[in-house]
Amino acid sequence: MNRLMQSRILSSFVAAVLRPALALSVVLAPLGLAGCLGAVALVITPSSVIVGVGETVTFTATTPTGTPVTGVTWTLSSGVGSVVATTGVYTAPLTGVTGVTTAVVQATKGTSVGTATVVVRPSPVLQDPIGDMFALSTWSALAGVGNPYATHLGTLTLPQTPTVTYDVTRVETVRTALALDVTLTVSTAPTLAAAGATVTANNLAGFVDFDTDENSATGVASSNTLFCQNPPLTSSMGVDFFLSLFARNADGTFNVFNATATVSGTATVAVSTNMVTFSVPLTALGGDDGRLALSTVVGNGQTPNDCAPDQGGAIVTVTHE
Repeated sequence: MNRLMQSRILSSFVAAVLRPALALSVVLAPLGLAGCLGAVALVITPSSVIVGVGETVTFTATTPTGTPVTGVTWTLSSGVGSVVATTGVYTAPLTGVTGVTTAVVQATKGTSVGTATVVVRPSPVLQDPIGDMFALSTWSALAGVGNPYATHLGTLTLPQTPTVTYDVTRVETVRTALALDVTLTVSTAPTLAAAGATVTANNLAGFVDFDTDENSATGVASSNTLFCQNPPLTSSMGVDFFLSLFARNADGTFNVFNATATVSGTATVAVSTNMVTFSVPLTALGGDDGRLALSTVVGNGQTPNDCAPDQGGAIVTVTHE
């Protein structure tokens, strides 16, 4: 056998041996797994996460050595919520979560698979079944001077002789990527100020306070302590922003103010039976992420009736642990 024939036979043998390995390399190369045999588990980050209702989290996939993997298909293999197949963005449901529940997000590329666990917690809820006792006095008289609430109320003419009182029985918060939704349940079906008008005597009035940096040493004392006690207790919050229910804009929104009583944004509102929900854009809260301390004091157009939590407390919107 001449050398040319030997060379051709050797080349054919090498090609036959290497062809399967080359094919496998082509399959695994996009994954960054070339040189490995068989399917390799994808590493998903974060591998587990706790979210609240309506919240989102973005998952990424890498090889075991940390090389990013693109072109992954994302699916929800079990549980609640949804995930975008091309981006790995998971969104927890806004409704229907009454207890802690779990979802599993799966990433797939070829035969390589990885999973991550999402724990979905229900919204923070404050139950406040007992109404507060107030000395019968007006919003303006209790506000005093030298605080943003007094500054704001000083621009308004409040009505007289109300016949309705409001007791807050429940406060619920929901964070989304764009807003913090605050739902107040009150004892009497609420009516709100008309668009473009100040509250009437029997409209729901009051303030919702936000401590965005969760630091009681910054900002101002909460309206909860200012209006709910005489003299007020020490506030557990340093208020950075507040929502006022005393005057409504022509488009039906309510103003959000910062600690100097300057408008920082507007909140939309929806009323359903005894519940009123305010959707506060995170941009109106200084670009905060919605993880904050919150309290409220409500009443009719003339007099405060109830604060929640009672007397200087706060509800914390954080659901992560």
